Amino acid sequence: VGDWTAGKIDFLIVHPDSAGHGLNLQDGGHHMVWYGLTWKLESYDQTIARLWRSGQTKKVIVHRIVAVGTVDEDVCKTLEMKSGVQSALLTALKERAKK
Repeated sequence: VGDWTAGKIDFLIVHPDSAGHGLNLQDGGHHMVWYGLTWKLESYDQTIARLWRSGQTKKVIVHRIVAVGTVDEDVCKTLEMKSGVQSALLTALKERAKK
């Protein structure tokens, strides 16, 4: 973590079970490489939030290693679908709260 924060490491290679909670990594680099994906949207979003948070001065870039023709492609599609459903639900709740 110290080398990351000092800018000595260019890419953070992560798995959500080891970096999803409790780490403040926004003061280091801004490239995150997913080495293995998760089906859980919360874990995915929380891991990205370790870099993309208050104090980060650069655009966070997330790289995903995905092999063509494998379940990795299904995981990516599922995460995108879950994110869309979650966004639609939050929008509906906000609209309902205005009434």
